[in-house]
Amino acid sequence: MVKEGSKAWLRLIFTRRNGLSLLLVLHFTVLLINNLPHTAFTYKVDGLYLWYLNLTGQYQKGWGMYNNPTRANDHFLVKVFDLRNQDKEYKYLQIDNPRELYFVESIAYSSNPLQSHLARAYLMFKEKDLELSQYQRVELYRYSTTINLQSGNRPQPTQVWQLEEVKEDADE
Repeated sequence: MVKEGSKAWLRLIFTRRNGLSLLLVLHFTVLLINNLPHTAFTYKVDGLYLWYLNLTGQYQKGWGMYNNPTRANDHFLVKVFDLRNQDKEYKYLQIDNPRELYFVESIAYSSNPLQSHLARAYLMFKEKDLELSQYQRVELYRYSTTINLQSGNRPQPTQVWQLEEVKEDADE
């Protein structure tokens, strides 16, 4: 009689409805964690759930909405150039990380003093991340369809952020 009761209990717990509910809870937990700001916690658990997002096709590298700018979203590029050889062709880098795209987009919509500070911090990070030589520099370009200036086949950027050298006064 005890064995029959335990089997009924197991049948009650492991039903299709309970299994489906558990899968839905796990799915939405993964989506919630993926949308959290990047912290030490999310960095530690990225390896536990990113495989699932890649498998289901929900994780998009580079996010397609940034490939063709519209009035709702702009296109951002990082330009790498060499100060010694200005005639050399520039290298344009796509921003692939969604969290980095969100940060760069927030630079564009910030107020002016904060915008300059955020752009400087981002460009300094990008220089260190790309391990550039002392003669190479980076610039951040924002392309938007709100202003359609054409130069040949390439649209002109609506905003450009440059990393300026900080000059310290000798008097201080």
